[in-house]
Amino acid sequence: MRRRSDGKVDVVSIRAESRDAFALLHEHGAGSWLQPYYRCRKCTLHFASATGGEVVDSRYPRGARPSRVLEPLIALFAMTGVIGGPGMDEVGT
Repeated sequence: MRRRSDGKVDVVSIRAESRDAFALLHEHGAGSWLQPYYRCRKCTLHFASATGGEVVDSRYPRGARPSRVLEPLIALFAMTGVIGGPGMDEVGT
């Protein structure tokens, strides 16, 4: 979640992020959250945050800012062919 995007579409990073999200969910027994992976021909898993942090005493101590909200959309665009380029056809496989 804290890794900053450099603005480039990186197939290796998309696959690594999806792999790590799968592992975290699997490790914590969140099987129902993994159903898209099992049911869809192409799927990636990502985490995003609309606020970028946790609430403490009804406030966001570091302010509220979106965190990694574009990465899932970029992966979706790559999987459906909206974004093309080397390796993009491998996203979601």
